[in-house]
Amino acid sequence: MKKITAVVAAPDSFEEVETLLRALHRQTVRDQVHVLVVCPSHEKLAVPVDVESIAGEVEILETGEVLFLEDLRTAGVRAATTPYVALFEDHCFPEANWFEIVLSRLEEGWAGVGTVIALGNPATSLAQAVYLLGYGEFGPPIESGPRDFIPGHNQAFRRSVLMELEPGLDDALSMKSVMMRALRARGHRLFLEGGTVAWHFDFHTEPVSIIRFFFDFGRVLGAQRSRSWPVPLRLLAGAGWPALWAVRLWGAFRTFRRTADRSGLGAGCLLHVPGLTLAWALGEWRGLWFGLGPALERLSDWEHDRTRYVDGDEWDRETGRILDGRTA
Repeated sequence: MKKITAVVAAPDSFEEVETLLRALHRQTVRDQVHVLVVCPSHEKLAVPVDVESIAGEVEILETGEVLFLEDLRTAGVRAATTPYVALFEDHCFPEANWFEIVLSRLEEGWAGVGTVIALGNPATSLAQAVYLLGYGEFGPPIESGPRDFIPGHNQAFRRSVLMELEPGLDDALSMKSVMMRALRARGHRLFLEGGTVAWHFDFHTEPVSIIRFFFDFGRVLGAQRSRSWPVPLRLLAGAGWPALWAVRLWGAFRTFRRTADRSGLGAGCLLHVPGLTLAWALGEWRGLWFGLGPALERLSDWEHDRTRYVDGDEWDRETGRILDGRTA
């Protein structure tokens, strides 16, 4: 019996989600996982004839053209018929016991469960810096327990809890930190599980693109967080962008001190942190004063087909082999 739906957003080709699908197929409880690949066009997806040998039984959901990656994930959540849903990025690969352990936690009654997120490509200081800002606080090892926040992606939820956020589920999924505050305000509880890992690949080629990514991320965060604020408050908060920068900067250094030894991060990654957090803070200012603009569409594009922004030999699409012999 299927207990959980793994929603896989595939805005372009099958190739960009192949490694993730292989990782899902290796799950110890694969028979309990419904894999739902959501795409704008079945023809564009171009599913290979031997898909079952790659991914096992997979359902394809065609949505028609959409602008944003989260629109595909939202369509998957709405279409799911299982009690639980898992939302994965195409560049983050769960270990084989991930669904087994996460399902056991969800069945305890938690609304959402996240796990350790480890850096799959730690060879460069820039990748380490991007990871530090994005997932550093969830680096291994971590102690399992209740949390106010779990990782923003690559986590699982009770489907019924997410459906409470309708009709604004698509907006909620576009900025997970805002969504988790909304869930906690409704009395729902989140859990961080330290007993399994998902390996995340962070981009480190094209540094200018990485700066633009953090600017767009900040703009989306600022615009989404302040959507219901009165204009004077938005203007005042935006004028305080240097304070936002200081908060982001200090948070990154504090996370590094707490996690560097256990996450294998080198001090060299800190050289990139001031510039990346500055872009993040300026993006928040832009979002507070001028709203989303085109940032959400650009952020959606940054967040898929991560092989554009990593070295070509860092992971093997066909085998799912990661770096030094670890497997997704």
